[in-house]
Amino acid sequence: TVSEAVASRDSDGDTRFRMAGEVVPGTVVETKSGVRFDITDGRKTVTVVHVGDPPSLFKAGAPVVCEGRWGARAFDSDRIMIRHGNEYEPPRVDSERASSRTAP
Repeated sequence: TVSEAVASRDSDGDTRFRMAGEVVPGTVVETKSGVRFDITDGRKTVTVVHVGDPPSLFKAGAPVVCEGRWGARAFDSDRIMIRHGNEYEPPRVDSERASSRTAP
């Protein structure tokens, strides 16, 4: 979590690790090389500087796991994963409409 990462920042040095939290609304800013944003676990908040394109489901309020290391003033990330539940529900399909269509 963000709180655990902040608590162990001095001992982590430049070791790569993953930090989980939620993207703070109103903090997402595109940069020349990626995106900058804050994440929080409700107790602590950290600025993340990400290099590269974020995943397509990345947005304010999304639960994320960022992988990288501490930089001089922020967490330097090169990988963002979107956290989601274990239960996948496929989109509903109107079977009556789908069966009335003919294949090309």
